[in-house]
Amino acid sequence: MYPVAGSQYQNSDYHHIDLSINNADLQNLGTQDALSLYIQKQTQFAGKRLAYGGYREQRNLYQRSELFSAEARTLHLGIDVWLGAGEPVYAHAAGTIHSIKNNDAHLDYGYTVITKHNNIDSSAYFSLYGHLSSAGLADMKVGQNLKEAQRLAYIGDINENGGWAPHLHFQLMLDMEGYSGDYPGVCSQEKADHYFTNCPDPIKHILI
Repeated sequence: MYPVAGSQYQNSDYHHIDLSINNADLQNLGTQDALSLYIQKQTQFAGKRLAYGGYREQRNLYQRSELFSAEARTLHLGIDVWLGAGEPVYAHAAGTIHSIKNNDAHLDYGYTVITKHNNIDSSAYFSLYGHLSSAGLADMKVGQNLKEAQRLAYIGDINENGGWAPHLHFQLMLDMEGYSGDYPGVCSQEKADHYFTNCPDPIKHILI
């Protein structure tokens, strides 16, 4: 498996950052620029090159969007890798393009690519890459073959990534459950058992 941020980063380069409700620092960060600066400073202070984290975190970051309020969705189903806008993102394994979509609601994924892969036993699983740039996606086709370590896309800026500080949302799904170009990245407490069963921890299954 190939790291989604590229082989220029080693595991020792990553700083695990807590963006859960347990981090009191987040109460003072009112904008996405402030969040981005906070993550940069925390990463530099730790002597690391980039930050990651978020799987199973309970977060308050979504309260500014009606997208998450109907079911009180607060539990994060993937990991975030905090890369700068325009930085490349790579296919972690060989597979095909399952679907592409611009999920452009406020604090949604923005430009999104979902890829399909086969396990050793030939069963399928899927990977979601969210908060991407539109750059290069026009040439991407559903069903297109991917090689492991192939450049897949680029990180989007706040104007096209759903309104977020630039980063990659990366998530695994065992079953797409009828979704195309989208899949919930945050769930409610009531549905946690279902979603965490279908969305295993990416860190346990692939390199960051």
